[in-house]
Amino acid sequence: MKGVRPGFWRPRRRAAPGRFLSLNARPRYAAPGEVPLQVVNFLVALWLLLLCNPGFWSRMASAVAPDRIHDYLFIGSCFVTLLLIFYTLLTAATLFRPLAKPVLIGILLIAATAASFMQQYGVAIDRVMIQNVFETDAAEVRDLVSFRLIVLWGALGLLPAALVAYVPLQHPSLRRLAVRSALTSALSLGAASFLVVAFSADYASLLRNHRDLRFVLTPTNALWYSASYLARRNEVMPIQEIVGADARKTSARLASYKPMVFVLVVGETARAEDFSLGGHNRLTNPLLQTKDGVYFRNVSACGTSTAVSLPCMFSDLGRKGYGSVKATSRENLLDVVRRAGVDVLWLDNNSGCKGVCARVEVEKMGKGQHGLQCTKEGCFDETLVLDLEHHLEDIQRDTLIVLHQKGSHGPAYFLRYPPEFERFTPTCKSIRLSDCTQEAIHNTYDNTIVYTDFVMSQVIKALRRRATQMDTAALYVSDHGESLGESGLYLHGAPFIMAPDEQIQVPLYAWFSESYRAWAGLSTDCLRRASGKAYSHDNLFHTTLSVLGIATQAYRSSLDMLAECRSGPQRSEKPWALQANAL
Repeated sequence: MKGVRPGFWRPRRRAAPGRFLSLNARPRYAAPGEVPLQVVNFLVALWLLLLCNPGFWSRMASAVAPDRIHDYLFIGSCFVTLLLIFYTLLTAATLFRPLAKPVLIGILLIAATAASFMQQYGVAIDRVMIQNVFETDAAEVRDLVSFRLIVLWGALGLLPAALVAYVPLQHPSLRRLAVRSALTSALSLGAASFLVVAFSADYASLLRNHRDLRFVLTPTNALWYSASYLARRNEVMPIQEIVGADARKTSARLASYKPMVFVLVVGETARAEDFSLGGHNRLTNPLLQTKDGVYFRNVSACGTSTAVSLPCMFSDLGRKGYGSVKATSRENLLDVVRRAGVDVLWLDNNSGCKGVCARVEVEKMGKGQHGLQCTKEGCFDETLVLDLEHHLEDIQRDTLIVLHQKGSHGPAYFLRYPPEFERFTPTCKSIRLSDCTQEAIHNTYDNTIVYTDFVMSQVIKALRRRATQMDTAALYVSDHGESLGESGLYLHGAPFIMAPDEQIQVPLYAWFSESYRAWAGLSTDCLRRASGKAYSHDNLFHTTLSVLGIATQAYRSSLDMLAECRSGPQRSEKPWALQANAL
């Protein structure tokens, strides 16, 4: 039968090596055990939707609150629609057959990483959470990774990835694969469109009122926000906007014969709810309550993670005007303070300043500096006070010193304080919070607050000892709060639009020496009366300028927490008008 073209009864021969990419290569019949790529894509989509998204379906059920057949049909339509969309996206991603397996394996591992982390800590994933992942350090990663997390990741990602790697795929020609993929994708999108139209009112309501669902749908959340972060991260943003170009010390500040030292303590992961100064039923602030400072009870954070809150609270943009790209190309509070002739020093016991301290002097706490105060897990926050004491000995000029704490960073709360500060028991000695009772978790967290209370009291004590040498003030404010299991949420970093109060409401405590109060005409009684008003991180920029006696048009008295309670020389004049006297 020479010259007869092979038909359905005559198997086609295997294409010559290297011809599987050719549009003219003739496909062969599937060998035993080979699986069509479309089937693999469908099974992977089903795996992702069923096993990697329990949090999504839980939130979906809460959002819909089904109590009739129509509601259950709508949830079923959501499942089918997402399955078809996932399948279509996987089909498009695996069209180039040599990359099909690597792409599927990569997606499975990424989805498993996101899903296991979300299931372990009840968090959601947005661009800020991805930023936290890329900008964290080894110590924080070590605190987050547990044996259970690894097992869960292996079950959700490593196991199906190994199966995909093992299963042999059919080898159709690129042209035939493209035709099949286009046909199945068209059918899938058509069916999905039909379901969306059939339940259009329900979809419109769900998407309008529950936008937070996009933060818990895996792997689209991890992939989309990773791409968004990496695209912006690669942008080199030199300083393009000068803030407070006219910044000068006020005439009153220049007239003072003593240097001004303002210590700004940036707390980590402390939530207002657990400060006894604000009404917590445990005595977590035994030392600060004996000081003559002022606690502000209603303060909200700029974000729910350090990566957002830290640069935002030092910016003049405010929470509503803040954007990471915009802030990167714009000067911050430290730049303005330096321009006014005030020295700036950043002492860091955390994972970095997120770019805030890029143009000032920085000292990082290290094991070799303070011996007993440091362990293999890092240094306790007392090291900041020891460094502060050292620098106070040599200060001759007005100075702003920022202490960036390790604070109450979780989930390893038990590593954040020395053993003698374990006031509340039983405690949670594990990073696997699910292994501990709510009582133990809360006890351990409150112990970190007790230790922060001690650290802040030591800062005040150090400043008081130098009352005859300098005018001093100190302010403590946390960067964001923390969830300790409320509503199934742990840690922080929830998207702001869905974040609970535990992650947004933060403590703020201010202390001023007698000589400073006399110089500024500041009434602490007035501040205490105003301490219940609503404030936020937006106030920090302007209040700091006020404390340091800096005049600039960037200052806004409406955002100065001290403005109404100050009757000294700065009170009667517009701050920016004082620059003429300062020259």
